[in-house]
Amino acid sequence: MEPSLREQLKPICPQNMGSNNLTFLDQNPLSSNKVDNTFFDQIIKQRGILPIDQALARDSQTMSFVQQFALNPNMFATKFAAAMVKLQALDVLTGTQGQIRKVCSKFN
Repeated sequence: MEPSLREQLKPICPQNMGSNNLTFLDQNPLSSNKVDNTFFDQIIKQRGILPIDQALARDSQTMSFVQQFALNPNMFATKFAAAMVKLQALDVLTGTQGQIRKVCSKFN
């Protein structure tokens, strides 16, 4: 992680504390509430919050996608829209068929 971001996050995410603290995954304040390509630009700049995000920018299999999405907002928007169309074809569990987890890593 980029050192200035680490310092900025220390008061928000102190070590050995609970996990109820919040921060945006996209550290660009102009786009943290939008779905756009700036997340990819941020991880190239080593400003990813989660280690898995930074791994996308370093892995040889995903690095080129990250770079392309960071540089080309239109490509990102096109690919994102296509992914959303594919997702709509999945059967969503509704009513009593499924559950929303209160803690992502644990079954209710």
